[in-house]
Order: sequence, then C-alpha cells, then structure tokens
Amino acid sequence: VFGGGFSFGDHIASGRVFANRVRAKLGDRLATFVDDGGLVLGICNGFQTIVKLGLVPAIGRQPGALCEQQATLVHNDTLGYRNQWVRLRVDPESPCVFTKGCTGALLEVPSRHGEGKLLLSEALAEEIAAKRCIPVWYADAAGEPTQRWPDNPNGSPGGIAGLCDPTGRVFGLMPHPEAYLYPENHPDWVAQRDAGLLPARDAGLGILAGGVRAALG
Repeated sequence: VFGGGFSFGDHIASGRVFANRVRAKLGDRLATFVDDGGLVLGICNGFQTIVKLGLVPAIGRQPGALCEQQATLVHNDTLGYRNQWVRLRVDPESPCVFTKGCTGALLEVPSRHGEGKLLLSEALAEEIAAKRCIPVWYADAAGEPTQRWPDNPNGSPGGIAGLCDPTGRVFGLMPHPEAYLYPENHPDWVAQRDAGLLPARDAGLGILAGGVRAALG
C-alpha cells in the first residue's frame, strides 16, 4: 500500500520524488511482485506516486519491468487544496479487485488534496475506458460521473477518481477509503443513527475488504 501524506513535502510535484526513489531502488522487485500476482493500492499521495511510477494505468506493460509513466496528476482546477466528502460511482464491469462487491449505492468517502486532476492523452483515455480501467468516478447527486465542482473537487476529465491496471490488481484513487471505516467517521453519522440509516458496512472498509478477499484467493 502506498499511503497518503505529502511524501517529501510534495517538492517538484506530488509523488514525484517518492516515485523516482522507488523506481531506482525497488523498481525491478516491484515489477516482479506485480507479475507474481501481488496487489498494490495507492491512496491520495500514493495514487500520485503509482501514476508516476507507471503502475497505473500500465497499458501495454511487459513482464519484468515497470511501465513508463503514462499519465499525471496536477493542481486542482478550483481553490487549490480541498478537504470534503465526495460521492463515488463504481463501475461493476471493472476488473478492479478492490471494488468488487462495492457496486450498488454510491460510495461516500473523504477527499483531501490539492493536486488531484488527472491528465492523460485522448488516445490513452479511450483505451483505459475500453479496458474498464476506471473503477470509480466522482458523481453528482443523481449518481452520474461529473467534471463539475464541487462534486468533482479537482476537475479530472470525465470525473475520473481512480485508475486500475488491466489486471485489476493495482488500484489507485485520490479519495481516502481508509478514512471511512466506522459509522462514526461520517460527518452526518448522528443524523443517520437517529433516522435508523447507519450503513451496515462503510464504503472505505468495503474497498479494503475487496483487496483482502483477493489476496486470500
């Protein structure tokens, strides 16, 4: 797991220094780990890092080596750093092992970043869409993917909130599933409790549980 948290002070660009160090010191071993069926999760700064490592979307990656970087994440379109809860729509057809079982209702999770706008070429966007490598999108109140602020806090095209590789075993996203594990983590949990609407399983825990199930086979 590549966690969130301003690695190396976000110098140069978020995740850049960490990605360079990992590629130089662990790149071959990390590629072998993925080739051997290992799972990788990148959250927020971790997502920025694995994008710059070439771990996602990794279209056309050959065994034994990391892919060259194919996309990047840049400053949000609006208001710089933003801390808010967002809705995520899940693609039930994505190969992503982490989001299996998370289909149905929209997921709510916190989002906290200043450099979360995904940039990629039109050709790459078409290919990742065809391979269903977009497991989650920012969604509006109607549940539709959106590029509009504030439902989309950064302006990522098409509402892309995360990416996986074609195997579905490498997944990164800007929002924080690890920050919504218990009902009390939600800002409206008291109102949900009083209305009898507390969720049986919270969104972030579902994503992490998907990874555990895949790891256990």
